[in-house]
Amino acid sequence: MGNAHRILAGLNIGGQCPPYPMQKISIVMSVHTIRLAGPWELQTSSDATVERVTLPHRISSGEELRRKFHCPSGLTNDSTVRIVLTSTGSDIQLQLNGRNAPPVANADGQFDVSGLLQPFNALTASSSKTATLTTAVLEIHE
Repeated sequence: MGNAHRILAGLNIGGQCPPYPMQKISIVMSVHTIRLAGPWELQTSSDATVERVTLPHRISSGEELRRKFHCPSGLTNDSTVRIVLTSTGSDIQLQLNGRNAPPVANADGQFDVSGLLQPFNALTASSSKTATLTTAVLEIHE
């Protein structure tokens, strides 16, 4: 155990460092945020037209909002990547690269996409009822 660990633990081993009172240590993870504001593509199931839109934007049943983006650089094996949405209306379903993005437990509007990322990605949001997708961000937790 190095000196720093002895100090943090409040230990005085072999007289190498002065005794320090035991302190609670909290580890802060860094979070990098990338806004996914636009452009988004709105497509309806009734026709093949695609309209470019920005958030906030309302979607109805049978419509999909799509946003393409490159994989963030600098990810490590310890990185956790989440899509965080704010919306009004019904729950929004999210897919990344054609696969359902699993929601994060006890965190409304957060989806863990760590295992779904590709070099180039297509994010799709849909709803069974009318909803407004207000914001979408990519959060990288280190």
